[in-house]
Amino acid sequence: MNRLIQLIAFFAICFFFSCSTEGVNPSTCREGDCTYTVKEHADLIIENQDDLYWFRLEEGENLVFRYNYEADDSPQIADDEYTEIILWEIPADQESFDVSDADLEQVNMFVAPICNCTPGWKPVNIGHLEGEKINRNTWRVSFTISFEWAGMLQERKVEARFEME
Repeated sequence: MNRLIQLIAFFAICFFFSCSTEGVNPSTCREGDCTYTVKEHADLIIENQDDLYWFRLEEGENLVFRYNYEADDSPQIADDEYTEIILWEIPADQESFDVSDADLEQVNMFVAPICNCTPGWKPVNIGHLEGEKINRNTWRVSFTISFEWAGMLQERKVEARFEME
């Protein structure tokens, strides 16, 4: 059993550290599918109880950005499904944004690794996030963020065009 846990941990580490910059070219989205969307007239309502975070999306005055990654599923491995969501919001009248580290709290940046593993939304407060509105429906966004998950520091680097839903 101990050997099985070590093997699973090894593959998880290899999987997470194989990430390079994603998004500019769809082929750079690790092994899986990535989507990059912006929702208009929305607000992230974030609740926290004992450092467990959850959110709901309500009609509002902001733009909510969503990065969604779904890993390819292996039919030979039970419970290997993995999804990762990164969310943040900005006022709808902004044409650009540029925030780093503790200022990421101002845009409510959160990440959620979703799998048969440690659950929960995590606030992001290490990294850099910037974006610029290209046209009515498209934003050019890049971020390099770090967050702790499953006892390890994870890093994500994404450069992508986020499209209005």
